[in-house]
Amino acid sequence: TPTLSQLKVRLESLEPGRALVVFTGNYSEAELPGTDEEGRARAEKQVLAHVTATTDFVKRGGRVYFLAGDQDFAAGGTKAVRRLRRFLNQSYQAAAGDADSDEVRDVMPHAGCGDVIDLELTVSLALVLLNSQWWMQDWANDPESNEGCDLKTRLAFRLEVQGAFSDHRTRRLIVASHHPLPSYG
Repeated sequence: TPTLSQLKVRLESLEPGRALVVFTGNYSEAELPGTDEEGRARAEKQVLAHVTATTDFVKRGGRVYFLAGDQDFAAGGTKAVRRLRRFLNQSYQAAAGDADSDEVRDVMPHAGCGDVIDLELTVSLALVLLNSQWWMQDWANDPESNEGCDLKTRLAFRLEVQGAFSDHRTRRLIVASHHPLPSYG
């Protein structure tokens, strides 16, 4: 896509230690189908466009993170998001030429969970990654929801987010998510 092409060009001029990329969801038209399912090749191509745009940046030491959107959960729920996570991590490993390496690249930490990811960027700046689709997901219809997650309730999630805000109250805090969390405006 033109936007991803422009991102790739822009990343070439950035110092990897001073920049990072956060994609906020919906990487293909629907969830990434299973390996032998219809639509897999098309979805892979759409997802790989994001990987291709950022691979050189990652090879130079840059950090890239993916958050799940509503289309990434779709009908497959948590299972679909974890499938996407595996595909992304394997794609970055292969693109970096270290598919056999023991080094683990995780561009979608805590996929399918509401666990808050808190990244210290500088002494005065932090980034919090929130899986807002987890917040909005109907867990009753998702048999794998909260499996392997530290946070298992919306209340625990709220407390964790409040804790992040409190921890960074004297500094700048950037919050990234696919959806806005509940608001009153």
